[in-house]
Amino acid sequence: MIGNPDWFTIRKWGGWGLTPKTWQGWVYILVMVLPLVLVTAIFRLSPETIKTVTLVWVSIIMLDVFDMMIHLKRDEREEKHEALAERNAAWFIVFILAFGMIIKALVTQNPDAVLDPVILTALFGGVLVKALTHFYLRDK
Repeated sequence: MIGNPDWFTIRKWGGWGLTPKTWQGWVYILVMVLPLVLVTAIFRLSPETIKTVTLVWVSIIMLDVFDMMIHLKRDEREEKHEALAERNAAWFIVFILAFGMIIKALVTQNPDAVLDPVILTALFGGVLVKALTHFYLRDK
């Protein structure tokens, strides 16, 4: 799209996303963030208009970053390390969600309040995605 994958590298130490590795990557970030700052700071727009402009601009940035992440060149070792890091992060998230539900069940007086639909969806969705992935990769 707009950005070049050669300007960035996968963020390894601070979450998900990209880190600039060239000066063009830093310029790209500046050019993508500056219009958003200018629109919200200089123009006197209604809050609804600012929300709409922000949503559209952030969507464009996210699509471009996603496109660059797909097209980044990685070797087999980097892909394996990324897969292991993603797996470990997912296990940690599942553990914390399950632990949070247990704590909530022990502390709360209202049994109906224990089943948080967002946490349940995350846990069961993770199980479903894992099962579908194994089913898909079974014969590959």
